[in-house]
Amino acid sequence: MKKFFIILFTLISIQSFAQTSEWRTPDKSLHKAVGYTIGAGSYLTLSIIPNITPEEKLIISIATTTLVATSKELLDMTEEGNKFCQIDLWKTASRGAISAGVLYGIDKVFFQKKRKNRKIRLSVNGYQF
Repeated sequence: MKKFFIILFTLISIQSFAQTSEWRTPDKSLHKAVGYTIGAGSYLTLSIIPNITPEEKLIISIATTTLVATSKELLDMTEEGNKFCQIDLWKTASRGAISAGVLYGIDKVFFQKKRKNRKIRLSVNGYQF
């Protein structure tokens, strides 16, 4: 099932990269594709760790995507003629948050055990309470 979601988010990333217009330049599309991939990839990578909650996975994935986006923009500042672009930072970080949020919802709905309806039974010397 996790392989399915990796393929799904990779296809979304490729489709996002293929869209171009004045507001969708290849650079902006690349930022969106990288955001989707890092957000989903970090969430799925954290799924390997046994004692981590979905909420922790979500927070770490969003933080990872934001850190990568910020470091990329700081690296762009060092190049001649480039500057820190808040739009690129926003596109990368928001797409990472979206993909991690979608996986968080899927994780909570399909993969977490529901404990609300579980009945607790106590048995003492043959008597059940």
